[in-house]
Amino acid sequence: MINLQREAGRVSQAEISRCMSVSKSTVSNVFSGIRVQRRDIVIGIALMLGERLPVASRVEREEQLNNLSDRFLRLWERAKAEEDGELRGEVVPGRPTELANAGRRGSQQAAVKQLLLSLSVGCPVCTYSGPYLEIHRIMALSAVIRAVQRLGGRHGSLTAVVEAIDPWELIALCPNCNRLAKTGRISHQDLRERRLGLDRQPDAPRLYGRYLDQILLNEDKEILDLNAVARAMDIVQRAAQEEEP
Repeated sequence: MINLQREAGRVSQAEISRCMSVSKSTVSNVFSGIRVQRRDIVIGIALMLGERLPVASRVEREEQLNNLSDRFLRLWERAKAEEDGELRGEVVPGRPTELANAGRRGSQQAAVKQLLLSLSVGCPVCTYSGPYLEIHRIMALSAVIRAVQRLGGRHGSLTAVVEAIDPWELIALCPNCNRLAKTGRISHQDLRERRLGLDRQPDAPRLYGRYLDQILLNEDKEILDLNAVARAMDIVQRAAQEEEP
């Protein structure tokens, strides 16, 4: 974060505090790294600084912000896993955080990934039918967070954006289509239509039922997107009503 602050023109912590509407001590703690701060605050600060980095075009700006949000999300997850391990007295293997893979992921994220991979028999965009699919966020996390900030969103709304997972904002793509989607060569509308098409498969209600069991019965205190929960329930209930004599 310190290197990003330097590249963004040495934005002061006081200015970051004003822009993010958080206390100066919270911003100071993000940079000191003494204790892992909330995920939405860390990513929000990274994106605010990223907006000030010099770029040649709007496309490069979007790609840069997408990369920043993904990178700091992975770093936060790793740091949080290490902090939780230390609090429990566990030995966390020493590994450079910059090179670390994502840390422990919540059961909601695992459930959504399982749902998407189960719904997708190959890539829904091209003819690829191999096993290697990548989860793509249809609207980039950085774009969603910036939209919330422009609308005056604060801690609660930002936390919900970062932590709650909407399965209809995600789609499993082959590596090539994932690259095309990230650079805007596959439109959001096309991706959303193909994502909705997966729900018309005969096995979809059963898969959504399993997904609901996983997220509603787990003991983790995770933020849920209640609109997404209701949407999944509707798919399951409509299928059950159609089966009734």
